[in-house]
Amino acid sequence: MTIAVRICKVCSKDENEVPFYEGRDAVCKEHRKRVERDRYHDNRLVRLAHVAEYREANRDLIRVRTLARKYRLTIEQVKAKLAQPFCDLCRDLLPESSKHRHFDRDHATDKLRGVLCHSCNTGLVLFKDDPQRLIAAILYLRGGRNAP
Repeated sequence: MTIAVRICKVCSKDENEVPFYEGRDAVCKEHRKRVERDRYHDNRLVRLAHVAEYREANRDLIRVRTLARKYRLTIEQVKAKLAQPFCDLCRDLLPESSKHRHFDRDHATDKLRGVLCHSCNTGLVLFKDDPQRLIAAILYLRGGRNAP
């Protein structure tokens, strides 16, 4: 009984001369890599178009998954947060688009604090999440000159 020796379709070398991948591949490792690399580059635009199409069709799902992973929440918890109608700080009505609902977090612990409108989120950022700055701003608005 003779054992069949594989011969590469591209370079005509047998498996005693060059390595082959396990299985029934009829192309040596070197040429298999080249074939796969060429296929990858030849189909690059098609793949990019598929990725762009998927992202466009599943934009909300991708955002929910990203937020869930980032804040270590379940998808249901993220959807519930995004569904709430009011800003957790000013209690104004949040915009319909989930894109304009900002997840506020404690930067020291990375824990989620709430969902804010754009104005409240920007305000906290400008005050650098510092309670002393916010107290000083309150005193200033009330007509006081000195911060505590």
